[in-house]
Amino acid sequence: MLENALRARGVSPDDIDILFITHWHRDHFGNLALFKKAKRLASKMLVEKFDPPHFHPVENLAFIDDSVVAVYTPGHTLEHCSLLIEDTLKVAVAGDAIVTRGYFEKGKLWNYNPDFFNEEAGMLSMKLLGEASQVIIPGHGAPFMTFRPQWMDEVKVKK
Repeated sequence: MLENALRARGVSPDDIDILFITHWHRDHFGNLALFKKAKRLASKMLVEKFDPPHFHPVENLAFIDDSVVAVYTPGHTLEHCSLLIEDTLKVAVAGDAIVTRGYFEKGKLWNYNPDFFNEEAGMLSMKLLGEASQVIIPGHGAPFMTFRPQWMDEVKVKK
């Protein structure tokens, strides 16, 4: 399906030069073998913990392009990292820090994975992405315009 979607846009897997993996769950990295020429990036914590072959570690708040910054977003997993892109719009590529629009609207986290890290960290990560973006690309489901649900006012950063 992924190859067909790329082909429909006139793109081949060999045209992709950078891959960014938000976290180490198979549904987010399962197609790595398709992209033989791409540089592979992930959070430094992920690379240190899982030692995936041919990956380059990325620090929190590191720019991976002029308009793309990596932002650590723990919660769903400790090593989770999202991308913030500032171009015409501010876009958050959330991975599973925001699973779907419905989860974002309800202030809900996907915490059914055995390596779930922390509810408080996850809520702070979700709030950060919501406040920093105009569009959210969730880990599952269609992109959506960012809005401010009530739960965001209730989540406070501890000092």
